[in-house]
Amino acid sequence: DFDKTLTDFLISDTDVTEIIYDISENLGLADETLFLIPSTVSEVNIVELLHQEENYEKIGLSLEKIKKMFKPDFIMVDTHPGVNQAFLVATNFTDILLNIIRPDNQDYQGAEVAAKISKKINLKTFFVLNKVHEKLRSPKLVKKIEKSFGLPVAGMVPLTEEIILAQSQYVFSDKYPNHPFSKEIQAIGSKVFGVKPKVHLELMHYLLTEINKKITIDMSELLNLKKVRFQRCKIYISNLIDSGFIVKKKSTVKITKKGQNFLDKYKTIRKFVDDFRI
Repeated sequence: DFDKTLTDFLISDTDVTEIIYDISENLGLADETLFLIPSTVSEVNIVELLHQEENYEKIGLSLEKIKKMFKPDFIMVDTHPGVNQAFLVATNFTDILLNIIRPDNQDYQGAEVAAKISKKINLKTFFVLNKVHEKLRSPKLVKKIEKSFGLPVAGMVPLTEEIILAQSQYVFSDKYPNHPFSKEIQAIGSKVFGVKPKVHLELMHYLLTEINKKITIDMSELLNLKKVRFQRCKIYISNLIDSGFIVKKKSTVKITKKGQNFLDKYKTIRKFVDDFRI
């Protein structure tokens, strides 16, 4: 239960820190933190409140306060699908817009309007195709969307029964990082925030180097390394374990012979990447 929400913040002297809730434990997140600001639990029209001119500055200042206090990797604003008042208000507080649509003609109609609006206000926008059936998943679909709306497609999230069965009880991609759904989410993040394969390679090298320095390193220490972009350290560690570059023993990780060979050959690999401008 939430004692106070965004509505309380907008209509009273409630401080923004009073409406921020750490829901990490509820979702089974052990190594990362997820905060939530619920919009409202009453019948008050949150969109009308946000639309009031005096609240724009209040929200803007509060976002800056949140950034300074919590230093979040991202602040995500979730609105109802389609082009509506909530969508228009949210565009005032965002740097990047992810327009999530299904590969369906009804969704395409709303997507066209959203595309025109985002272009007019010069908002960096990506389409994300959601619930894409395996038979529809193809490069042709991506080209069709990009050509029709003149905006890039960040990825195609597969129609996944496991997501439905999870019932939002945990962060699926955190619990199952190697599932096709999770890998697509990772790929979307890479495209949207500009993390290229070369950067992934450098981060893998950085982690292996840090592990190799101490032979064995405590997992908590590794997860707190600040150099890992967007602090997605856990995903990289999982990939390194799956690749056989490191081995996890209880709360520590240790580099393997395969991982040491990777470090030895890294200069050659990096030259290869540079030569092909990956």
